[in-house]
Amino acid sequence: MEHHLKVALAQISPVWLDRSATLQKIETSIQTAGKEGAELIVFGEALLPGYPFWLALTEGAAWDKKVNKELHAHYVRNSVQIEAGELDSICALAKEHHIAIYLGMMERAKNRGGHSIYASLVYIDQKGEIKCWQEKLQRGCAYSSSVSQLTLCSSSNSKLRQQSVSLPKHLDSDQD
Repeated sequence: MEHHLKVALAQISPVWLDRSATLQKIETSIQTAGKEGAELIVFGEALLPGYPFWLALTEGAAWDKKVNKELHAHYVRNSVQIEAGELDSICALAKEHHIAIYLGMMERAKNRGGHSIYASLVYIDQKGEIKCWQEKLQRGCAYSSSVSQLTLCSSSNSKLRQQSVSLPKHLDSDQD
């Protein structure tokens, strides 16, 4: 018996720095993938609410500039706080369409005061449960050091652990 996993790759752009509008685009992509029979949908890095590219355009290291302070504050407000239920609508769609989701987002970690931002990847299973999320490990990339690390916090591998993914019954080799 052949085993196939139907994967949807969602190459969509964010509504930059607008969490609510970007969530609507993500929800539409999940609904479309679900109707097409996808069992897994994968979204790109930093999709929600978008990458902090303004840093390269506004002398990002000049923190005393009003525009940088305002953009950073807006970015923090639009980043995702998982513990506050800000992905509940995505979880509900995962359950409704029985589709697993990998979503790249900018996380505002509640357990670190809610002010630090991390580039994170969240995994939601087909039952709509958030099974894990991991901050991006940033190590010495020249571009990353000069631009994104002005806004993003570095992570450690302290939370890094192997995750198991539940396979649909038709893909589970133990079911043969």
